[in-house]
Amino acid sequence: MIYFLLILNMLFGETSYVSEVVSFSSQFEDKAYSANQIIGKPSNFPNYGSALTAWRPKDEFSVKGEFIEVRFENKIIPTKVIVYENFNPGSISEIIVYNSNKIKSKVIFKTDQFLYLGETGKHRLIDIKHELDFKVEFMKLTLATNRVPGYNEIDAIAITNDKNFDPRIKINLSKSNLEIYDPENLGYKINSEYTEIAPLISSDETELYFTRKFHPNNIGGDRNQDIWFSKINDEGFWEEAELLPRPLNDEYNNFAFSITSDNNSLLLGNKYVKDGMPEQGLSITNKLKDGWSFPEELNFEDISRTGKYSSYQLASDGQTLLLSIENEESLGKNDLYVSFLNENNVWTKPLHLGKDINTGAYETSPFLAADNKTLYFSSSGFPGYGQNDIFYTKRLDDSWQNWTKPINLGSKINTEGWDAYFNIPASGKYAYFVSTYNSVGYEDIFRIKLPEDLKPEDVVLIKGKVIDNQGKPVEAIIKYEDLNRGVTIGKARTNPVSGLYQITLSKGNNYGIFAEAKGYVSVNYNVELDSLSEFKKMDKDIVMYPIKKGEIIRINNIFFDFAKYDLLPESFPELNRLVKILNENSEISIQINGHTDDVGAVDRNQKLSLERANSVKKYLESKGISEKRLKVKGYGKSKPLIDEKTEEARSQNRRVEILILD
Repeated sequence: MIYFLLILNMLFGETSYVSEVVSFSSQFEDKAYSANQIIGKPSNFPNYGSALTAWRPKDEFSVKGEFIEVRFENKIIPTKVIVYENFNPGSISEIIVYNSNKIKSKVIFKTDQFLYLGETGKHRLIDIKHELDFKVEFMKLTLATNRVPGYNEIDAIAITNDKNFDPRIKINLSKSNLEIYDPENLGYKINSEYTEIAPLISSDETELYFTRKFHPNNIGGDRNQDIWFSKINDEGFWEEAELLPRPLNDEYNNFAFSITSDNNSLLLGNKYVKDGMPEQGLSITNKLKDGWSFPEELNFEDISRTGKYSSYQLASDGQTLLLSIENEESLGKNDLYVSFLNENNVWTKPLHLGKDINTGAYETSPFLAADNKTLYFSSSGFPGYGQNDIFYTKRLDDSWQNWTKPINLGSKINTEGWDAYFNIPASGKYAYFVSTYNSVGYEDIFRIKLPEDLKPEDVVLIKGKVIDNQGKPVEAIIKYEDLNRGVTIGKARTNPVSGLYQITLSKGNNYGIFAEAKGYVSVNYNVELDSLSEFKKMDKDIVMYPIKKGEIIRINNIFFDFAKYDLLPESFPELNRLVKILNENSEISIQINGHTDDVGAVDRNQKLSLERANSVKKYLESKGISEKRLKVKGYGKSKPLIDEKTEEARSQNRRVEILILD
């Protein structure tokens, strides 16, 4: 293998980019425009111009010369040096290369000429005229910054011995880039002659929230921005957009970052203050029977924001928050972070998402798709079409710091301007975004059909109602958990009027789904998604039973091996909830009823059902529930729920039920 690589290197040559900055004369800032921004491949090409991801010396009139000394981890004997001067090129006065111990050196470029060509950047190819007799590890580059007006900036430096090396930097596009469809303007019911930004599409693609600037009907008037709303009618068309009422909109600037997957909560910018000006922060509001709740501030264990601008997204699980903020950990300006909701309803300290997707420039408007893996974001730190482009990447592990190389979404979505605000429903079929191209007003909301390789992974959208045993809606919190790990991984709310809920589940897990409401016990169910080949919808109501004498409640997610009574670990989350209910209702006692299917002898099934009920009893006792509150009974196959001979019917009949005694 090593021999093969040597042959390839001889045929095609090698190229090496800066891996480390050894020393420098000055830098404009400590992060953006810093010397370390010169590390790695160019980020500001094929477009040129001043960039936060380039090294900018502090002295723009230096006679003595500004310098930077760099190291190449991949040591080669180069034939060319490429310097990517992205802004005000022409001030390079000298380049010296060194071997590993710096005993050998060579001046490969030196000039006193005035070479200023204007602000437009360029990549300069410098041929090494005499063959070197050593491998290059270090280089010192000197700039006579007084030779050109304004600041000098260098994006990257490379050395190469590849005769076919192409110094032009290409935008990293998807394989199906040419197949991307044309954007579709959402029309006059949504867009106006004013500015529409930040579209938030609901997971079922039936509701749309967005921010509208400078509209005379805004509560704050034509100087401010407010949140507007529209929904799909029965014919599949968007209805006329409406201004959301107080308290969400007021006399100040109002904007929303996310709509939760259940369509029942909004993540809002600012901390709302009754009868006062808003303060910096984040707030959440929930649908009530008569409108929206007064927004409540999100609390963090520890959060630092040193920059002026920020953006956020509450992911579909309701427990993961994506942040675009600038703080002490940022590589430059705004970077992307993630925070998680803990058991105390407080958000953890934001975790930096790493150097795969964060740069010295602005990374902003993050959107994590319903699969909880695919991330879309806006950045000016990668090769693109304009100031900020929208990119696509996938999370590779649970560290949240390893991501695939970001892919530019192409010229049908990205423009020469500032592109952001990307939003996708659970189906992944369409993406919603903002553009000025062919717009009704200054900025409009569009949607575009996505090719397969730019879509997130398929999920299941589950919709239904939470109802009591009489069929009436119950206002509840929906939770779903990974039964294999025994941890809650998502939550949602029901609509307070209809009891409607919806959640999205990604493939690869065995889920338990249940509802919580005071005075009720939920009939839980599980969904196995070991494999999923396409987006699916599923309808499933959740029935809740009041905690009162005589009620029989089915406990679904209790698992045993075939013909055995030992509890499997996947049963523990369900039983732990039963422990919680018994602790919260210490006055009640229960009878645990075991049932089997119709396969096997009567006496064997009778014994097995009693043994399984006793296994549940012993588990509850191990968690501190008094034996005096627990009775058991085995019914064998005598009380089937479904009197059929199918496997589906039999799986329903194999069950454990709880009878509330008093």
